[in-house]
Amino acid sequence: DPPVPVAPAGPVIISEQDIHERLKKDNPDYQNNAEFGKEKGIIISAKLIGVEDISALKALKLQFLDLMNCPVSDLSPLKGMDLQYLDLTHCPVTDLSPLKGMKLQELYLEGSFVSDLSPLQGMPIRILRMEHTPVSDISPLEGMPLNQLNLFDTKVKSLGLVNTLPLKTLWIPSTEITDLSPLKGMLLESLDIQDTKVADLSPLRGMQFLRLNLANSAVTDLTPLKGMPLQRLIFTPANITKGMDVIRENPTIQGLGTSFETVKAADEFWKEYDAAQPAPKHQKSEN
Repeated sequence: DPPVPVAPAGPVIISEQDIHERLKKDNPDYQNNAEFGKEKGIIISAKLIGVEDISALKALKLQFLDLMNCPVSDLSPLKGMDLQYLDLTHCPVTDLSPLKGMKLQELYLEGSFVSDLSPLQGMPIRILRMEHTPVSDISPLEGMPLNQLNLFDTKVKSLGLVNTLPLKTLWIPSTEITDLSPLKGMLLESLDIQDTKVADLSPLRGMQFLRLNLANSAVTDLTPLKGMPLQRLIFTPANITKGMDVIRENPTIQGLGTSFETVKAADEFWKEYDAAQPAPKHQKSEN
């Protein structure tokens, strides 16, 4: 008899139940609490809770993966995926090499153990957060289409190549960075240098910042901010010896404060600030 024609095999559809079962097998304490998102019946997004072994995800074609607070250290099951979004916040991950070649657009590494960013080279990342990590070298980020970069409490000491990035937002609080001159002429809108030894704002002169946080930095002179379209400024007035009038006379400022928690309307801020200033001493009359 002639062979019976066989229909070409369609994509294998893996059910959520399959994944729950595999996760349970690899993680005995798994609570069946993963959340999945589908497109045309195929799982493209996953959010896992408390999972250490992610081998069960190997068979999926994920684009979005949230592993926040999972005790995951091995990312090898993700190799070859087309991930666009990956959240590794507070995961004990050290090695990003399984991500090599991905087209990631958003990557969250906050509180992870990552120190080497070289596997990210050439990725189209727009948002990269890596606060509280041991990262010291950001040269692999050169030329990325980064819009937002968070280096809070990293080991980065220099902003050398940052001017190759189309950044709008840059956070560098609690770092050893002292020199802002690489930022000169960039199109940044938001900058946070809280708790740094940055003292000189002159490289920012003429830039179009909307939001600045200078709290507890070494800045004493605010005159370079003259003419900026600032909407919000967080600073430490007690440290300022020059340029207070530049801020007071700025018509675009809506919010002022000494921390994010204390930001208030500019009028209210100045009212409280003036009330707290010591009254001028009057000389006694001779009579």
